[in-house]
Amino acid sequence: MTALQKVLLGTPPKGEDGDSNRTANVKLNANVDVLNTQATLTSSSPTALRDLTAADMGKRMNFAPTANSTSHFPAAATTGVDQIVSVHNLSTAYDITMDVAPGSGDAAPALVVVKPGELVTWETDGVAVWRTIGRKKSLNETVQGNLTVAGNEVVGGSTTVGGNVTAAGKVNGANGANLLFNGSAEFGVAGWSTANFTAGSDSNGTYWSNAAAINVTTEDISQNIAIGANVPLALSYMISTAGVTAGRAFVRIEAFNSSNVSLGSVGTVVQPAIGQGWAYYSMTGITPAGTTYVRVHRTVDTSPAVSAGGVAFARIKVERGTVASLYSQESSVSSVGAVSSLAVTATFRNLIHNARFQVNQRYVASPWTATANYQYTLDRWRVVTSGQQVSWAAVNPFYAQVTCPAGGYEFIVDGSDNPGGTFVINWQGTATCEMGPVGSSTVLVKGQIFAMAQGAAVQFRWKSGTLSLPQVEQGTIPTAFEVVPYAQELSRCERYARVVTIDAESYQSGGQNAWWTINFPPMRTVPANAGLIRGSNPNYANINTPPVFSITQDAIVCSVPVTTTGTWFCVNYKMLLSADL
Repeated sequence: MTALQKVLLGTPPKGEDGDSNRTANVKLNANVDVLNTQATLTSSSPTALRDLTAADMGKRMNFAPTANSTSHFPAAATTGVDQIVSVHNLSTAYDITMDVAPGSGDAAPALVVVKPGELVTWETDGVAVWRTIGRKKSLNETVQGNLTVAGNEVVGGSTTVGGNVTAAGKVNGANGANLLFNGSAEFGVAGWSTANFTAGSDSNGTYWSNAAAINVTTEDISQNIAIGANVPLALSYMISTAGVTAGRAFVRIEAFNSSNVSLGSVGTVVQPAIGQGWAYYSMTGITPAGTTYVRVHRTVDTSPAVSAGGVAFARIKVERGTVASLYSQESSVSSVGAVSSLAVTATFRNLIHNARFQVNQRYVASPWTATANYQYTLDRWRVVTSGQQVSWAAVNPFYAQVTCPAGGYEFIVDGSDNPGGTFVINWQGTATCEMGPVGSSTVLVKGQIFAMAQGAAVQFRWKSGTLSLPQVEQGTIPTAFEVVPYAQELSRCERYARVVTIDAESYQSGGQNAWWTINFPPMRTVPANAGLIRGSNPNYANINTPPVFSITQDAIVCSVPVTTTGTWFCVNYKMLLSADL
């Protein structure tokens, strides 16, 4: 019975035809049973999660699960009609998921998950249906379905969105300036070491990725970002690790002092999950005491296994403050103009000559072991220490990569090419770099900004590693490598070293001197006769040997006595003239 019953009183005044005392009391007891099932909820606190029973109807069940767990309603047909029950989740961390009784065939309610701190109430028709009729939320709200707000929504704190954000109107807000130049390969590889990650693009925009598989620690480093100590910085970036099956891939900020000594990473480095597509990460930190600049690293390490194109980096942003904002790229007309100067027509902004290691007038073979200190090999480049070996190999027809010895492979910027001021250096490869004389040099890193005095000849040495595409240029932002056409590069190198062919032939009276002159563009200074070159083995006829040479800055005057009247010649005579620094 589910309805209350009235006692039949009978005909007044005696009511003898009404219910008997027993019948009346039976009805009263039945009414009590009905009222019990309709009474205000009472609490039951078993704490440990269990399935509900028909006896729990009309109660508030307090459960404290120790893990995400499931509880079952009783079969609706066993509860009676119009029954209600509430479940209160006392846990602070775990969900309770409600389900219908196995095999009951009952229709489940729309809301079945009770989040930590929540209380949810259900009703049943006593036949085959359970319905959600109320939910008391905790202070922290979790919306398990969709949320539609018809009016305005005001958020006093931060908002984190796990999926996409779509806006029919504009998205406004404070946005910090990006301190990192070229944070998403918008300008190709400008401002970064490009030996490992190359620029690419797809429908989502530009990014860096690895062209070849990676199985060793690999990273690229940004230019220097000038900043002081105790400055809060926020780093944010996008990364895809879809092709990473082992190791780590991440972005970090490293701080340095004025002596170019690393002060460690800024903040706790976030470790993205591997084997996933594009994901967003951010972190914050404070620059340590003594900081004068920072650099950004794109890194793969810890015994990595990465397929070609398996890791990609994009939208890297470094900004002041403790909260990351939307990605932005701050630039200038000068930086854009510098990056666009990749045309083969050289502007000669790179003070390093023969930076593609293609000019080799001495025909030096790789590998080469120096037989003297400061011995020149490829044009304008010399091995610092006798007995040490340098080698090189073509990366492609465009440039070669050099393996530098421990004592260094050195280039000297000519003072006549040095306008003085602020410069920045960049290169590819693993070699370390020093500037200045041996014994009193300054260590330089990729992207480092430094000063040179006007007109000073300055040594740059790379040691113990690979080297390609070195570039020293005015400014503070490394730009893409400048391509100097080979013919122009050879012409620049011939100002310092030149191979001259002395060959001549004529008819002359015996006892007289034969004279001939070889002219060439002026060299840096009056060159020295560095002897025969390129395996030259001169042949002579009807003259005293060898010829006598009078060398000036732009000519050689050759003279030789003719023995007897007739034809004479000097052939296969190739001389190296050296005006190297």
